[in-house]
Amino acid sequence: MANILALESSGAICSACLIISGKIRTKYADMNGNTHDRLLAEFIRRILEDNKMKVENLDAVAVSAGPGSFTGLRIGASLAKALCFDNQPKLISVPTLNAIAFAAKEMANSSNFNKIAATIQSYKDQFYLQYFDMELNPISEISIEQVSEYQFNDEYFYAGYIKNEKQNHINKYEQALDSEVIAHFAEEMFDKNEFIKSEEFTPLYVAEFVVKQGKS
Repeated sequence: MANILALESSGAICSACLIISGKIRTKYADMNGNTHDRLLAEFIRRILEDNKMKVENLDAVAVSAGPGSFTGLRIGASLAKALCFDNQPKLISVPTLNAIAFAAKEMANSSNFNKIAATIQSYKDQFYLQYFDMELNPISEISIEQVSEYQFNDEYFYAGYIKNEKQNHINKYEQALDSEVIAHFAEEMFDKNEFIKSEEFTPLYVAEFVVKQGKS
């Protein structure tokens, strides 16, 4: 089993953890939103210090690759690429929708579903959506849907998180991503040698960047 540092910055949660031989050794997380630029690098420093490790002691760095927050993905990608300079340690690019489906698989299976709809809240009324089979193979492309217009299908086990004031409990598995999910999914990718060269890695943005107007 490998020593993997996992980073999650695709959503509101800023999180990093270290997984060693299949067990989470150390984890830091902040759920206040928009703190990735201040805290993600500090979490990495603390994790390495807590475990008396250096970057070269890591086998891989796993980072949420998107879709998700444009700014958050960019921060996570920049840190991961810097840590994996010259591809030591290895870099693992974890698609966020795949990770959500992975986290929901056991519950979907026990609820007798054979398809998973992974979702991520996007901007205002929009959300990212991708369908998976129970082997976590994508059976659709990633799409951007409108919550108010989308027709939810009872054939799918919905996982992730969607803000919707008109309908409660749309998602049967409602949980935002954090680094622990990224770490466990990255372990499977590590065992399959699914790495990417740091110089070739770019986040999966999907949607165009939207400048948000601040209140004044």
